[in-house]
Amino acid sequence: MEAANSRLRFVYDVNGDMNLELESPETVDAFPLGEDASYISLAFDPLNRPMMSYITQRGELMFAVKENLDWITTTIDTNEIEIEIASSLAIDPDTGFPAIAYTGIFLEGTLKYAQWDGNDWILETIDSAGSTGLQPSLAFDPTDGNPAIAYHNPDGEDLRIAWHDGTEWQTDIVDAAGGPVGINPSIAFREFGTGLKVAAIAYHDDSGNVWYIEDPPLAIPE
Repeated sequence: MEAANSRLRFVYDVNGDMNLELESPETVDAFPLGEDASYISLAFDPLNRPMMSYITQRGELMFAVKENLDWITTTIDTNEIEIEIASSLAIDPDTGFPAIAYTGIFLEGTLKYAQWDGNDWILETIDSAGSTGLQPSLAFDPTDGNPAIAYHNPDGEDLRIAWHDGTEWQTDIVDAAGGPVGINPSIAFREFGTGLKVAAIAYHDDSGNVWYIEDPPLAIPE
């Protein structure tokens, strides 16, 4: 984000030397002067197109994709100011379509999910019990192609996970010990045994400790 000029920017390492200083940034989206975007999440689809989700200062969930030479932006969800608090973008391995986990209605928080079906964005509310759904992190299970989301629940001060079992969404508490935990979680899948992929989550608590848990084989955070 280029705050001085209120522009969302993208830069690509053309020659692979890990030095971006000489590359030319592209403008993805421009905002009224003084406004900006936050919680920017980047992914590439099977066609190697860069895609982003982000939240505007007006509380809009946005999606951007580069088609040929142009960036195309779409408003996914529009609500009152400060409703969308965070976003996490991932690509469905079965369809190659983008999906976004995001937070709705701060202080009456909900965990929400948007997925492109090839024609439209389909929006779902995953968890709306109390104030929840903060700082979501989205990943797809390579084994079955189903999405999983790690998120913080400020009401219970705990770490939670939501996953789709192929039929419907399920939710569970992952860690609730010792005060506020599950802050800024990040979920990913790793190989465990032949053909088995397991969910792993990194997160921190309010004391600044970083934690890690996976299922299986570790049932206790470390």
